[in-house]
Amino acid sequence: MKIEVTQEPINVRQGVKDGKQWTRREQPAYIHNGNAYPARFLINLGDNAQPYPPGLYTLDPRSFSVGQYGDLQIGRTIHLAPAK
Repeated sequence: MKIEVTQEPINVRQGVKDGKQWTRREQPAYIHNGNAYPARFLINLGDNAQPYPPGLYTLDPRSFSVGQYGDLQIGRTIHLAPAK
């Protein structure tokens, strides 16, 4: 599986929930998962993370965790590693 980051701009969404200001920074990317066309998805960058430069990536092992029932999960924030 490879993930492609392109030159698309970062999406910044802001709002107020329960009286608290929130900001969400998202970077578009494409996952090449064996289908005829890659699927577009959004990477949550968090508050201080720098955007990924354009290029090919794979999922970094920090993106995975084991849930309370022993199931494999992908975290709310994914991390990318440069493809080799």
